[in-house]
Amino acid sequence: MKLNTNLPSGWKAINKHLSEGRTLTRNVGDEADLAFMRELEREDPQRYHRLMRNILARRRADKDNCQQCGLALPFKDRRSDTKYCDDACKKAAWRSRKAA
Repeated sequence: MKLNTNLPSGWKAINKHLSEGRTLTRNVGDEADLAFMRELEREDPQRYHRLMRNILARRRADKDNCQQCGLALPFKDRRSDTKYCDDACKKAAWRSRKAA
């Protein structure tokens, strides 16, 4: 599978690209990601299953982190309603939401 991103390669090329007012956006989308995953499942099922295991593990791990500071929540605090590691993070998140 070949993917053409049409993006510059190297620092000089990137700086020139940005100085011209262009952005470094990817030219692939959800459809391309879905097509890649379908092709991978067909062509290399072992790699596909390994990738899916890692994706699901990362999603589970993200739920076990404080939403404010990103620290891992202690095992005893891993309840479904826990989002923050302590009161300070909870209050900081509330203040940032209120300011926005």
